[in-house]
Amino acid sequence: AAGAQVCLVEAGMKLNIAGGQRVRPGDHRSTLTDENGSYAFPDVMADRWKLVAIHAKGYLEQDEHVHAKSPQAILQPWGTVQGVFRIGSQPAAKRLLNASARLVSRGYGAPEIRPEFETQTDEDGRFAIRFVPPGRMLRLGGPVREGNHQPLSGVQVGFPIAAGQTLRVSVG
Repeated sequence: AAGAQVCLVEAGMKLNIAGGQRVRPGDHRSTLTDENGSYAFPDVMADRWKLVAIHAKGYLEQDEHVHAKSPQAILQPWGTVQGVFRIGSQPAAKRLLNASARLVSRGYGAPEIRPEFETQTDEDGRFAIRFVPPGRMLRLGGPVREGNHQPLSGVQVGFPIAAGQTLRVSVG
């Protein structure tokens, strides 16, 4: 896709993603695809790296092994999670939820891609998280608070997200 942001994340580097966009430049290399969807990263010296493409239409993440077999970068549609967050049997109104779609590292110094999300439930405990990278497990959690006090407990659950999927869940 033309205008996709393509990031080369080499060993020991991190890429933070939120809302379907790169959060901050970081220490990785980045470029935009041209009108034909082409890009280039000359002089890749690292043995371990990940290529990440981010666009409104979708997401791609490949490590050096997958890219060597299939260098064609084809975006996969983003996933979405919609649901209701409850405390006991009651909807958890106006609660802050955090989510992460991090993968387990391939060892010390491996490139790390960090999709992070934050959303708030509505009056009926409903929430939506968009721009979830496909093929990842979304870990959703939220503190259960009483007023301004520290969390009494927390809830954390995981959901696998497929390309283009809208997953509907009930948490709590």
